[in-house]
Amino acid sequence: MPTRLAAGQTISHCRIVDKFDLTRGMEHDAQSVALDPGYAAVWGRIAGGCDAPGLFGAMPPDDAFADLKDAAARALALDDSLADACGYRTLSRLCCGWD
Repeated sequence: MPTRLAAGQTISHCRIVDKFDLTRGMEHDAQSVALDPGYAAVWGRIAGGCDAPGLFGAMPPDDAFADLKDAAARALALDDSLADACGYRTLSRLCCGWD
């Protein structure tokens, strides 16, 4: 039987998290890149945090996926072997790359 989620909650990697967990994580990622802009893995995490707001209406999809695409591009420019950043770049193309 599916679990009902409270408002503002989502399932992430088989764990229920709320929007405050996600916001706090994004704040920590922003602090990390402020200290070391060359930290490619964090840019990949930032890209990962941009998809849900665009998919579920928390922000306009074009804005969310533009942010996702930019963060994924920065991650891949620093380390082109990051699978998650490559996946998020593909997701941005799938969701907003249409003419």
